[in-house]
Amino acid sequence: MNQLDELLLTGLQFGRLVEKKYNYLEEKYDLRKIDLKILLYLDVSKDSNTAKCIVDTGLFTKGHVSQSIGRLRQRRMIDTVRDSEDKRCSRLMLMENAKTIISEIKMVDHEIERMITKGISDEELETMRRVAGKIINNINAAI
Repeated sequence: MNQLDELLLTGLQFGRLVEKKYNYLEEKYDLRKIDLKILLYLDVSKDSNTAKCIVDTGLFTKGHVSQSIGRLRQRRMIDTVRDSEDKRCSRLMLMENAKTIISEIKMVDHEIERMITKGISDEELETMRRVAGKIINNINAAI
């Protein structure tokens, strides 16, 4: 196995770790992983708070985003508000019910980051982030 194969395998292992850590929140709140990720996205993105913006990240399909928005609205975690400048556009707004969940998601994400960066210096992390960014740019250019 070459180093690239090992890198890809590590990515799969990281995915398993995230699944394991998110599983608790999914069961506790009867939500799916995409629901948790969308809540976190809306908390961080502020102005990029439309379904189209979420789809444009390339992480989720339009159908999955639509289904997730429906679940989150039904559970009163988000609401849709017409854009004041463009009436065709609906903005997704977090409701108070989502605040506790978002806080827990951030704690889980922090725990995952702490676990996977254990024993790695800040300098090594910065180098890894820089190289990973270049790899992502190369992949995006090739697609």
